[in-house]
Amino acid sequence: MLQSSLFNDKIKKLKDGDPTIQRPQQNTFYEPDISARKLCLVWESGRELQLYYRDLVDVDFDPDKDSTSLILQFLNKKVILKGQDLYQLIILFRADEPCLIVVSNKRYIVLSQQQQFVVTDVIIE
Repeated sequence: MLQSSLFNDKIKKLKDGDPTIQRPQQNTFYEPDISARKLCLVWESGRELQLYYRDLVDVDFDPDKDSTSLILQFLNKKVILKGQDLYQLIILFRADEPCLIVVSNKRYIVLSQQQQFVVTDVIIE
């Protein structure tokens, strides 16, 4: 019994001193996954829809056809945003992906005070 205990101690010492075994020196964390960024749509009712940017295939805005609609095509959903000054939203999609879009009620929009885009309706197909 004494021999097996000595043998186990020697094995343990060999393993502890083995330079091929990597031991963590400090706590480590995963780097933020850039593909996990989300777009969150929020309605007045409290409903929220979160969509992953990694699934975004196409952003379509044609002011000649309809300047009040912006189409976001995801892998499994088509989201149509309706509102005013959506060109400003296109610029945001180009420069830095927006993370939150609030859907506003049309009757509460004051056009003279408007300084950015306003989304008044969202259609999900």
